[in-house]
Amino acid sequence: RNNNLVNAIIMIIGILEICAGALVLINFFLPIKLYTVKSLLMWIVFALWCVVIAVVDVLGNNGILGDAFKNTTHVLAWLKGLSMHLIILGSILVAKNN
Repeated sequence: RNNNLVNAIIMIIGILEICAGALVLINFFLPIKLYTVKSLLMWIVFALWCVVIAVVDVLGNNGILGDAFKNTTHVLAWLKGLSMHLIILGSILVAKNN
């Protein structure tokens, strides 16, 4: 039951991320004059990505509360996933500041 809840949350967040990303892409090609709209969209993407990191890397099956520290292979796989998520989070921050 817990796994179904996590999957539902991930799907909802994924849909919201796609919508926010589409709006950001539209903003790249059809610039919106209002700085606040772009900033708001980037903050939404940033917040949603933080939730993704929390759900996947902490609550997920291979997260901290799951099997992340079962053995060395699981630790390295968890660190790889976390590092990819943090790289994306950093790129969102860089894009937000530009």
